[in-house]
Amino acid sequence: MTVVPLLLWLSLSAPPVEPLRISLPLPGWSAAESTQLVVERARPDVPVLLRWLGWDWTLWPNAAGRAAVSVPLVPQRNVFEVEQLGKGREAVAVLGTGVGPDLLVAVDWDPGARFDLQVTDPAGEVCESANRRTTHGGVRLRDDPEAPGPHVFLLSQGQAGEYRIAVACGRLPAGRSVRVRTLALVQPGTAAEERLVFSMVVTRCDEVAELGTISLVGRPARP
Repeated sequence: MTVVPLLLWLSLSAPPVEPLRISLPLPGWSAAESTQLVVERARPDVPVLLRWLGWDWTLWPNAAGRAAVSVPLVPQRNVFEVEQLGKGREAVAVLGTGVGPDLLVAVDWDPGARFDLQVTDPAGEVCESANRRTTHGGVRLRDDPEAPGPHVFLLSQGQAGEYRIAVACGRLPAGRSVRVRTLALVQPGTAAEERLVFSMVVTRCDEVAELGTISLVGRPARP
């Protein structure tokens, strides 16, 4: 006879579940502007699903339930939605005008691995963690090398030619291969937008893994 009152007391005394909170501090708009997406109140050690650019990315919160990632702001592509089991769904949209990049490359991989995203331009210069701004306008956004991504490369106004995308392996989980996924958008947010997807499985950590090549040829002039 005391079971029902006890269960009722437990349900009334249980603390309410705080939903996810997402914030996107918006700096002044520029051609290749970026900002930090911050997720708070997440359950620690439970992945947070980020939906962005029509793609599902995985964020891993820290012990305080916080996850952060640097993202570019691109016309028509600034809707960010996060979801976590038991915490619900939250979304934020940013309105802005301006000119987006000629090329956006975003890469992620399975947790537990460490890679360095590398994009080599037609002149042979590599944009990577040790060289985040190249002579011809390539930019690697700041990121956590221990996080699975997304790790982002931007090119505001690209030279015509081929851009090679690769990852240099820093660590693989013991006895495991790791899947690496790449989403590339050429002239995102415009009528000429092109979407390319590359994927591969890395089994060795003693070489640079080539993911794909993108050609920027005959792009219309920017206004």
